[in-house]
Amino acid sequence: MLTVYLVALAVGGTLLVASLVFGGDHDHDPGLDDVDGAMAWLPFASLRFWIFFATFFGLTGSLLSWVSAAAVLTAILAIAIGAGSGWAMVASLRRLGRGEANSAVGSEDLVGCEAEVIIPVAKDKTGKVRAQVKSRRVNLVARTEDAVPFEKAELVMIYAIDDNGCAMITRAEKEASA
Repeated sequence: MLTVYLVALAVGGTLLVASLVFGGDHDHDPGLDDVDGAMAWLPFASLRFWIFFATFFGLTGSLLSWVSAAAVLTAILAIAIGAGSGWAMVASLRRLGRGEANSAVGSEDLVGCEAEVIIPVAKDKTGKVRAQVKSRRVNLVARTEDAVPFEKAELVMIYAIDDNGCAMITRAEKEASA
């Protein structure tokens, strides 16, 4: 039985290392990602499942055989650990694949942000502000309805973005001293 474990470890391990080195999407499971209900968790049609199953089935079986564990216990544990690792990896990667990453800065990200005036702004004079959003510095044309002008380096708050993408600013509220 040790030969079966070693072959599974060699084949699975080689495919796992190759997929890590060369990357790419090796999850050929047409339609299973779209299945709802009880069938959605079944990973058996995924190539990734079989790669992880073979690798960890072979590794577990080989190690337990090497320490002279009982053959039946070795087979049961090898199958359980191989299936568990394959299922866990497929489930994790599917969950990660569903998430959407978006680093674009939209008006919803800017409203409520503090910004620094970089070109003075007054009620009748358009200027510019710089905000730090999503680890990015964003420069925006700015306007105000406040009667008192905003000077360079003054901290302001963006309370709206108009239809032209212009930031509407007001005085940033000072934190109350304790």
